[in-house]
Amino acid sequence: GHFTVACTTSAQPTATAVGKLFRTIPQVFPDSIVEHPEAAFLQFFTPPAAHSRDTIAMVADDGPVLYWLLRALQMSPEEAKAATSSYCIGHASISLVNIKADGSMKIVTVGDIGHLPTA
Repeated sequence: GHFTVACTTSAQPTATAVGKLFRTIPQVFPDSIVEHPEAAFLQFFTPPAAHSRDTIAMVADDGPVLYWLLRALQMSPEEAKAATSSYCIGHASISLVNIKADGSMKIVTVGDIGHLPTA
């Protein structure tokens, strides 16, 4: 499958490091994505092409990530926007969402930090 890295401006250094591992250059979201994360949700949280196993790494601050996770849980854009501030997620954590061909979404993990070295 294809590997894509997309990021917010503030997360670009991390996304660049991830991109190097997979020999790809990150797509940088416009700064407005932090305030309007629905555009990225509509672009990236879509069913894969037939028999595709594409991977998208979205590197961003906690606000957009939480919004995307809440939308994946079938909250409306308004509900997700209102609820985002009620949750927190760890810095440099990994969350996985499996999107099936029928468009259904399953959140596999949220806020995993097992890849980070311990202090």
